[in-house]
Parts: sequence; structure tokens; C-alpha cells
Amino acid sequence: MILAIIKKNSLTFKFLKTYYKFFLNRRYCIQEIDSYNRAILNLNFTDHIHPIKKNIFGYTSEMGFNINESKKDLLNKILIEILQNTNDTTEANSFINYDLIEKTLSRDLTKFKKKLSDLKLPKTGSHGDLHDGNIILDLKNKIKFIDWRNYRENNTILYDIFHRDVRNLCNIKKISWTEAILSHEIDVNNFIKNSYNLSCIKLFYSLITIDLELTLNETHIIKLDKFKKLLDKMNSDY
Repeated sequence: MILAIIKKNSLTFKFLKTYYKFFLNRRYCIQEIDSYNRAILNLNFTDHIHPIKKNIFGYTSEMGFNINESKKDLLNKILIEILQNTNDTTEANSFINYDLIEKTLSRDLTKFKKKLSDLKLPKTGSHGDLHDGNIILDLKNKIKFIDWRNYRENNTILYDIFHRDVRNLCNIKKISWTEAILSHEIDVNNFIKNSYNLSCIKLFYSLITIDLELTLNETHIIKLDKFKKLLDKMNSDY
């Protein structure tokens, strides 16, 4: 049986026990494989990266299965352990490319820099798009992460933990992540709620996400307008 999954920039086929991912956009292919190659060097993620084999059109990988509810407590434990086992803590502002955001969106982010100046976060690296669709169980029933295009060394897995919460609300409400941030309805991970100032985490997440999307050339005029409106609303709230 052949199963095809069609996305904006890729086609994924499942045949027998193998996935075949073909990219319709060469830039996306280069970005994802390059990010994967950097991620496998990060010891925080080594045990949780689903291996791929590059080919001329994209890559192949061993098939996996959707993560089920019985494994989600273990998933949360894995993410929190990566966070807690890291001694390298740094200022949140050092993860964010403020120059890129200010130049592209024509916004002064001085107030945001000040708000985040006291926030210290573990430097672990981040998957960058960790939601349930990018988390699988391999054939040995081990939790693995796939689709590493948004991987970034200079970031924190706290971003990934919060991103899952944001994406869950997006899927339930059928809204964008910018709308989710402003909705105040995100079911936030207990570790984050008990350990950090939530308004700071929301701001940090928003700036990193905008930074990531701009870096990956996701600069459609509609997206840029959403980013500006979000920053303007946050600026007025703070």
C-alpha cells in the first residue's frame, strides 16, 4: 500500500516500511537536510532524532507511528530532562536577532529587550517546530523527532515545550499562532507555569518565532502584517 501526504513544499510517500520525502522547493530541501546534519551533533537530541538518508530529490527514513496518549507523559519527561540537565544558562535576549526583526518590520523593540533582560534560559538548542505531527514512535517504540528544518543551535528547548502548547490550541481552534498568543487560552505546560513569568515566555516565544520565519525567508506580506500587529499589541500591553 502506498500512502501519499501532500504539503505546500513537499510530497511524502509511505511504501512498506519506508518514508520517501520529495521536495518541490529546492531551498526547503537544502534547509531541512542542513539543519538535520547540525542537529545530530547536538548531544541533547542525539537519542531522539529519527535517522534519514539523503537522495537527489530529498530523503528516505524508516517509517514511524503517531505518538499516542500513553506516551505523552514520557515525552514531557524527556523534554524537561533536557531542560534541567543543561548547565549552560544565558540571557534570553541573546537568542533573538533583534536587528533582523526591527529592520524587516520597521519596529522599535527596545521595550521588549528591557522586559526580557532579566530572563535567563538554558541553552540547549531547539527543534523549532515540535508539535505532535513531528513526533513519532519508531519501530522499536522509541520517541523520535522528525522534520528538523527549523532547528537552531542558539535557542532553548523551552521554546519547543511552549510551541507544542501553542500548536495544540491552533489545531483545536483553527487559528494562527499569533492569534493563539493573544487569545490567553493556551494550556501551558505546568513546568513553565511554575518556573517562569508567563508574559515573558509569550514575548520570548513570539520574537523567536518571528525571527525563525524571517530567517527562513517566510516573508509573505500577510505574515509580515500579522507579525506587526502582534508586536504592536504586545507593545501597548507592556
